[in-house]
Amino acid sequence: MVALPLKSDNHRVVCAAPSYIARHGEPSTPDELRQHNCLCFNLGERVHNQWQFGSERISVQGNRVSDDAECVRRWALAGEGIAYKSRLDVQADLDAGRLVALLAAFPPEPAPLYLVCPHRLSLTPAVVALQDFLIERLKRTPSEEHHLSARS
Repeated sequence: MVALPLKSDNHRVVCAAPSYIARHGEPSTPDELRQHNCLCFNLGERVHNQWQFGSERISVQGNRVSDDAECVRRWALAGEGIAYKSRLDVQADLDAGRLVALLAAFPPEPAPLYLVCPHRLSLTPAVVALQDFLIERLKRTPSEEHHLSARS
């Protein structure tokens, strides 16, 4: 397998809907996440309920677990709890105010994005062009995307 970097500076973000924060308050430290309903997802065969902040790892719990990251995003949007998502997955929701980033003072876990190919022989000019296209696409902010699609 060959992993081609697409966005090495992506990180996870702790986030929740304004409605959840209004009902349950906002955690001020990672440790306070233990008192909240945290929306977890499966990574492989295990539940991703160990959230990383610098060298500190916090065990969280919640009433919902899914193997579908989009489902976890929708639960967060519906105010069902706090999510720990790739910033790429929720940036448009953060920009629009549908979700609020929490614990900004604590360093989030890196979540780099790669294009994975089965073998070095798979690195054809078309795959390299796809990598270049995706890198450029991932540099755009959601507001830039909206502006581009509105002009089309």
